[in-house]
Amino acid sequence: MHRLHIPQRFPHPDWSIADLWIAKELLRRGASAAEVKSILHLASPQFPRHHADAEDYLRRTLTRATHDIASTPFPARDAAVFTPSFSTQPSS
Repeated sequence: MHRLHIPQRFPHPDWSIADLWIAKELLRRGASAAEVKSILHLASPQFPRHHADAEDYLRRTLTRATHDIASTPFPARDAAVFTPSFSTQPSS
């Protein structure tokens, strides 16, 4: 949470969004889905908050995080194909 600067950027964050961001970051770093689920369950403030079915909430959060990671290309991947349309040579 602090590495993503959530408290500084959002003094009253929507914890569902924070949970999603944290889940994505943990998955990107190689944590298993079970580890992420446990971390969110134990460390998310006032969990389960207003969620009637905490297990379903965690399942949906992990599903969304996995989908977001898979569908978002790595930014540097497209940079290799990018060719600027301007010239660095002075025009005459």
